[in-house]
Amino acid sequence: MCGIIGYAGREAAADVLMEGLARLEYRGYDSAGLAVQGDTGVRLCRRAGRVSALAAALTEAPLNPASVGIAHTRWATHGAPTEANAHPHRYGRVTLVHNGILENYDSWRTVLTAEGVTFASETDTEVLACLIDRAYEGDPVAAIRHAARQMVGSYALAILFDDHPEAIYGVRRGSPLLVGFGEGENLLASDRNALLFRTDRYTVLSEGEIACVTGEGVTVLDDDGAPVEKSVFRSAEGRQEAELGGYAHFMEKEMAEGPEAVARTLTACKEEQAASFFRGAERVVFLACGSAMHASLLGKQFLETWAGIPAEVHVASEFRYHPPILPKNTVAVAVSQSGETADTLAAVRLCRERGIPTLGVVNVEGSSLATLADGVLYTRAGTEIAVATTKAYSAQGALLARLAWHLSSEREEHQVPPFAALPAAMHLSESTVDACRTAAEVLARHDHAFFIGRGRDYPVCMEGALKLKEITYVHSEAYPAGELKHGTISLIDRGTPVLALITDRAMRDKTVANVKECRARGAYVILLRSEDVGEVSADTCDRQILLPGDLGELSVLPAAAVFQRIAYETAVRLGRDVDKPRNLAKSVTVE
Repeated sequence: MCGIIGYAGREAAADVLMEGLARLEYRGYDSAGLAVQGDTGVRLCRRAGRVSALAAALTEAPLNPASVGIAHTRWATHGAPTEANAHPHRYGRVTLVHNGILENYDSWRTVLTAEGVTFASETDTEVLACLIDRAYEGDPVAAIRHAARQMVGSYALAILFDDHPEAIYGVRRGSPLLVGFGEGENLLASDRNALLFRTDRYTVLSEGEIACVTGEGVTVLDDDGAPVEKSVFRSAEGRQEAELGGYAHFMEKEMAEGPEAVARTLTACKEEQAASFFRGAERVVFLACGSAMHASLLGKQFLETWAGIPAEVHVASEFRYHPPILPKNTVAVAVSQSGETADTLAAVRLCRERGIPTLGVVNVEGSSLATLADGVLYTRAGTEIAVATTKAYSAQGALLARLAWHLSSEREEHQVPPFAALPAAMHLSESTVDACRTAAEVLARHDHAFFIGRGRDYPVCMEGALKLKEITYVHSEAYPAGELKHGTISLIDRGTPVLALITDRAMRDKTVANVKECRARGAYVILLRSEDVGEVSADTCDRQILLPGDLGELSVLPAAAVFQRIAYETAVRLGRDVDKPRNLAKSVTVE
């Protein structure tokens, strides 16, 4: 949440920073701002609203052509999304941008106010600037280290000091911060997407590390001030990953990339390397949030069906407060696209404290989860810009299926699931896309919708409902089909859309019975079914969408792709901001 970009090099910093902000806006778009530093001092420009508002302000009043600067796009935590609360914040000789939450900012604000400090904003970030300036005696690193000892919470900071105009200083704890290495220029950013337009080489700062970034080089120091040799990663993704490439929205582009993301993930999957984690395992706990949690529910289905290992799925934000029971021979599997989800990382830390082996399933090399977990399996979804995940969710589901099959002691005796056929099956035909548009016409006329399914279909319905609500703002809920009659069916009114899913032949008749119960009460039913579950009478529902057959348990992933497309088409029809839905951000790095 929130995006940071810093630049030190030869070009006009404002131009580079604005392009970086455009690529970071999916992390937060309540306000945006930048600061550049040169011989004439520090100049700031901030605006409430989208990055486009900041761009318009800079067109009217350009900043000086300084070659060092920092910028930020905000998802509001402390203080309303106003210009006064926008970053960067400046106090004394210090100007900075901040991702994260300073948990003790209120007590420090009280202390500093009593000392005569007057704050111009409601943010915790301005308190950070004051703490660093208060400690500053000419040595930026010493000031940062001193202030960091007074901070409680999470932070990634990019900092300018007035009397060090050639440098940006970065420090992180709990929130991600990367350094990008260019030719005659270097950058700081909150994620690699903001670096790809300048360089494919980067490193990830570890907890407490401080980076000094200039156009000539980068120095990284540890908590004690000792130099650190950092591993340098090279992104396999090029600049085109962050370009629309002719698509109307990034979500549409990323849905189209889903089959290839699944193919790359299955090809590169090193499930045999993870098998050692599960030797003697009597129980697996999945830890995840949002769509990653829904992918984990599929992982549970695959693991119990194929490997016979009992599994539980925990919402990571709740996991620590049960309190969790973690007996011996438990393995924790944490799933995250970014690898920076704060609640998931906190759950992993608790497992490690309890001596539970942890395996990360993550899309970003060098991310906090990849570093923290005892082992890691990478999805190969590539860059994902749209806030609503599509291809990363599909890659997670495919990887967890592959892992579960590898752990099956009976895999030698049974037909191998058709992993090779899965990517092609996820390509939506023109007729299927047309059917999704027809479904969208119905959904766009209603304020509520329900998704129902049984067994392995229910987790996919949960993901379908989430996709619809987060990008269309249509209230949507998923229920196990058999639970409708235990209360929820009272919400079915004439015309209420119900999307039902059947990919398991054994569940067909029972789910069809539930569909009929809904239709008898006036619901408009859209039925998704796999071809191999058998015919369903046309008069059972209002619309049918066929999914490829012969995929067995894997057929849930093409079904998820159809639900994604339905949500997308509905959002387009309603005129929503598909890639940047209100109040949401891509990477949730605060608890």
